[in-house]
Amino acid sequence: MSAFAKMDFGQKKTRFDNLSVPFLCRLLAGMWFFFAMIIIASYTANLAAFLVIETLEEPIKSADDLANHGQEIQIFKARICGN
Repeated sequence: MSAFAKMDFGQKKTRFDNLSVPFLCRLLAGMWFFFAMIIIASYTANLAAFLVIETLEEPIKSADDLANHGQEIQIFKARICGN
């Protein structure tokens, strides 16, 4: 064996030296797939929620609009600590 083959060249060993490149590529691809899946699921859920919402026939812009809306309004009072 030549002296050139035994030289270290001062390279530091890292904890990833024993891992193979295909494993790291698969790991990176898996993380990207998981990220993309979360983004697509969030978009689908927001789109479904948007399409399910019932809209009012006439939007309420003031207190008078609310009073003339024609539906009964219920007001609930909360009791705090038995008062």
